[in-house]
Amino acid sequence: MIILRDYIEVASSDAKKHIIAEMHVDSSADLPSREYGNFILEMGSIAHDVSTGDFYAIDSSGTWYKQNGGEEGE
Repeated sequence: MIILRDYIEVASSDAKKHIIAEMHVDSSADLPSREYGNFILEMGSIAHDVSTGDFYAIDSSGTWYKQNGGEEGE
Protein backbone atom coordinates (compact mmCIF):
# COMPACT_ATOMS: atom_id res chain seq x y z
CA MET A 1 0.00 0.00 0.00
CA ILE A 2 1.28 3.46 -0.87
CA ILE A 3 0.06 6.75 0.56
CA LEU A 4 1.01 9.83 -1.42
CA ARG A 5 2.37 12.59 0.81
CA ASP A 6 3.46 15.23 -1.70
CA TYR A 7 4.23 15.87 -5.36
CA ILE A 8 7.66 17.34 -6.00
CA GLU A 9 8.42 19.68 -8.89
CA VAL A 10 11.59 18.35 -10.47
CA ALA A 11 13.01 19.39 -13.83
CA SER A 12 13.61 16.10 -15.60
CA SER A 13 13.24 14.57 -19.02
CA ASP A 14 11.03 11.71 -17.83
CA ALA A 15 7.25 11.78 -17.75
CA LYS A 16 7.10 10.27 -14.27
CA LYS A 17 5.70 12.06 -11.23
CA HIS A 18 8.21 12.72 -8.46
CA ILE A 19 6.63 12.06 -5.08
CA ILE A 20 7.26 11.74 -1.38
CA ALA A 21 5.33 8.70 -0.20
CA GLU A 22 4.59 6.57 2.83
CA MET A 23 4.16 2.87 2.22
CA HIS A 24 3.64 -0.39 4.04
CA VAL A 25 5.44 -3.56 2.93
CA ASP A 26 5.22 -7.18 4.11
CA SER A 27 9.00 -7.26 4.65
CA SER A 28 12.10 -5.21 3.83
CA ALA A 29 12.65 -7.51 0.83
CA ASP A 30 9.60 -5.80 -0.69
CA LEU A 31 11.06 -2.27 -0.57
CA PRO A 32 10.70 -0.87 -4.10
CA SER A 33 13.37 0.71 -6.21
CA ARG A 34 13.40 4.49 -6.59
CA GLU A 35 11.39 4.10 -9.81
CA TYR A 36 8.02 2.78 -8.69
CA GLY A 37 5.52 2.36 -11.49
CA ASN A 38 4.82 5.81 -12.95
CA PHE A 39 6.48 7.49 -9.99
CA ILE A 40 9.95 8.40 -8.79
CA LEU A 41 10.27 8.08 -5.01
CA GLU A 42 12.10 11.11 -3.68
CA MET A 43 14.29 11.47 -0.60
CA GLY A 44 12.17 11.38 2.52
CA SER A 45 9.79 8.69 1.36
CA ILE A 46 9.29 6.15 4.13
CA ALA A 47 8.26 2.53 4.40
CA HIS A 48 6.92 0.51 7.32
CA ASP A 49 7.91 -3.19 7.43
CA VAL A 50 4.82 -4.80 8.97
CA SER A 51 6.65 -8.08 9.73
CA THR A 52 9.14 -6.43 12.10
CA GLY A 53 7.74 -2.97 12.83
CA ASP A 54 10.88 -1.36 11.38
CA PHE A 55 10.79 1.88 9.41
CA TYR A 56 12.94 2.67 6.39
CA ALA A 57 13.68 5.95 4.57
CA ILE A 58 15.02 6.41 1.05
CA ASP A 59 17.87 8.80 0.21
CA SER A 60 18.33 10.86 -2.96
CA SER A 61 20.24 8.04 -4.70
CA GLY A 62 17.47 5.50 -4.06
CA THR A 63 19.04 3.59 -1.18
CA TRP A 64 16.75 2.51 1.67
CA TYR A 65 18.09 2.91 5.22
CA LYS A 66 16.63 1.39 8.35
CA GLN A 67 15.68 4.14 10.81
CA ASN A 68 16.41 3.52 14.47
CA GLY A 69 13.97 6.01 15.96
CA GLY A 70 16.70 7.69 17.99
CA GLU A 71 17.70 4.52 19.81
CA GLU A 72 21.42 3.80 19.86
CA GLY A 73 22.90 0.51 18.79
CA GLU A 74 20.77 -0.33 15.79
